[in-house]
Amino acid sequence: MIAEAEEAINGLSEAIKKAANAKTAQEEVNNAKEKVEKVKELDKKYDTTNWDKTITDQQKVVDQIKEKEQKEEADQVAANKVKELIDALPTADQVTIEHEGTIKAAREAFNKLTAEQKALVDIAKLEAVESTLKDAITNEQDVLEAKRVLDVEVKNPDRNPSLNVLKAGEKGTSIVWESTNSKYADASTGKVNRPNRKDGEQTVTLTATITKGKAEVTQTFTVKVPVYLEVTVKKN
Repeated sequence: MIAEAEEAINGLSEAIKKAANAKTAQEEVNNAKEKVEKVKELDKKYDTTNWDKTITDQQKVVDQIKEKEQKEEADQVAANKVKELIDALPTADQVTIEHEGTIKAAREAFNKLTAEQKALVDIAKLEAVESTLKDAITNEQDVLEAKRVLDVEVKNPDRNPSLNVLKAGEKGTSIVWESTNSKYADASTGKVNRPNRKDGEQTVTLTATITKGKAEVTQTFTVKVPVYLEVTVKKN
């Protein structure tokens, strides 16, 4: 029994180094400790001081392995939570300004991770959607600015009137027009036809749809087309 105990003690350090995990390493310590305890039972006078010290020292090593594994496990759990947030994000080509909140939440969650935890997370998708979101926000600002300055000019309002309907707006925006009555105010050509006296003054609504990327806003204008008087346009 003494020989078995001595062999277990002498090989304990190497066995712990080769152990696959803390559980296996702890089993090696427990096995050596069990053999030493049996020696003590058989011969209470046998000096096991050095053996006891080895077991104590190697138990400390195992405890460090346990702490390391627990930290790694905790790091992986934290990283996985952020991975889930990133995985739930839309792809870059699907991003709109409505996704701003979820994208920022994913970035904030990632930023709160430790350096070790961040190393466990692939943020390529997050960076891609952030870039697209930046463009989406810019596009949204651009269409709003284009809407603010958009106007419809009436050319020759009293004789042969026509409307100057822009197809391109400020900040690189595009504009598509619709008319509630193209007979009197054609949104595609800007042509205006006066009504006859029997039909009387006509009110037509022009709708401009302003777009850039996926950003889109609309602006309406009310066109008054009288029989004789000046054609007028009011921005709504």
